[in-house]
Amino acid sequence: MKSVFKIFLAVVSLMGAVLLALLWGQISHDRTLAWSLAAFDGLLLILAAATNLQALKDAWRAWRFYQIGARASNLLLTFCILGLVNYLAFKHPWQLDFSPGKLNTLSDQTARVLKSLESPVKLTAVSVASERAPLLALAELYRMQKSDVEIDHIDLEKRPDLAQSYHLTTPAAMLVSYGGREQLVTEISELQITNALIVLSSGKATKLYATTGHGELDFARTDKEGASTMAGILKAQAFEVIPLALAQTSEIPADASALMIWGPRKGFLAQELDILRSFINKGGTLVVALDPQVGEDHIAPLRSLLAEYGVGISNGLVVDSISHVSGSSGSIPIVKKFNKTHQATKDIQGQVFFPFASSITSVPTKHNGVVSFHSLADSSTYPASWMETDMAQVKSGKVTFEAGKDAKGPQSMAGTFERYLDKGGQQRIVAFGNSTLVLNAYANMTDNFTLVTNSISWSLGQGRLISFDLPALADPSIALSAMQMNAALAFSVFLAPLVFLALALAVYRHRLKG
Repeated sequence: MKSVFKIFLAVVSLMGAVLLALLWGQISHDRTLAWSLAAFDGLLLILAAATNLQALKDAWRAWRFYQIGARASNLLLTFCILGLVNYLAFKHPWQLDFSPGKLNTLSDQTARVLKSLESPVKLTAVSVASERAPLLALAELYRMQKSDVEIDHIDLEKRPDLAQSYHLTTPAAMLVSYGGREQLVTEISELQITNALIVLSSGKATKLYATTGHGELDFARTDKEGASTMAGILKAQAFEVIPLALAQTSEIPADASALMIWGPRKGFLAQELDILRSFINKGGTLVVALDPQVGEDHIAPLRSLLAEYGVGISNGLVVDSISHVSGSSGSIPIVKKFNKTHQATKDIQGQVFFPFASSITSVPTKHNGVVSFHSLADSSTYPASWMETDMAQVKSGKVTFEAGKDAKGPQSMAGTFERYLDKGGQQRIVAFGNSTLVLNAYANMTDNFTLVTNSISWSLGQGRLISFDLPALADPSIALSAMQMNAALAFSVFLAPLVFLALALAVYRHRLKG
């Protein structure tokens, strides 16, 4: 019985070592599990060696041991050569892609971007365990194009604190690092990851100057009435929000990627409006959010300035009697359908609510240049929705549509403007009819923040890829079921090695007989 236990212990420990080696690639991402199993199997091997110590000593002195040792040395040398080949293949990967449209190959544009990068790239999948596989598969495509791409994974279920530090609003994201800078990509696609590399490799900080001094939202404020969550999300995407007091400067800084006017409550001085006019005349990128003002409209001159360039933000309230927050009487519309042809909103699947929103529209411009307007989020159609212009009714809490005075729905509450200038070039302006949709109090309304960040990214699209030159595909991608994945794993990890081992034993026995 004792000898049977010794043999059993030896076999179990050796089989455990072999299985651990075969499965290491599958469990290495979970370091605690991997090293715990390695330590446990190591203890089994030591225990097996201790219980079979005399047998090992006898085998050491036996003549056959030298023959086995010689063969083991040859086998070890073979494994070393195969290991070297495997290492070279890992550092310089190569594959053939026979899928329609090269579904498993990065685009030529991405290949050119990676080829231009001189420093190593690190792609860190930040996700829950169930979302890890597709992220790592996508990262592996980048490593196949650039051998010094480092791939890592952070499990959000084990590190929930990182979700807060990165202001992560989705269960999966890719942290792209290059040249000492990093950007968090929440919309997982080759296009967005490649764009992140373009931004990071440019070496230029994307600076968003935000006006202050007029009651704007405070991006540094951390309570419910602040917008620090929005600032954190922008920072994670390589945007830097910098406060700018217009009254204390003579012009917008030359390094401004865009100027943000986000929710002013007080009026602008004449000299401040002149600074803004000069910035727009030079083709500067503008991101503006103006709320309706009940009573006196203190920011009417700012609305008039924007209207000169075709950007209409009315001082009216968009009412939606069908799609709205419960108890708001239609004054807080909820948008569930977005512009699916626009880069900023084509992938938004949820809903965005606008607490007391103005209407956005294109108006005749007083300056040269053609203005193209695209609405991103609309209210319902009339008679369910309209823009209420009688602010006295708004103040009383009882609003009704008045023909000839109020504007029928649908009404836009967010839109983009492109000005094609006579001197050449293009200017982009993003306008929102509400600024408070990104308050810290609404941090759980992730699509609110996605809409704003996507719109800002669109406004700064110069130098970034808008789409890839890929052929249209008639065949869908192949998705393996869990059973098929397990079958493939069993064949590659267990069955195939056992077949080769059986063949090796057969050849060995044949040579012994010969």
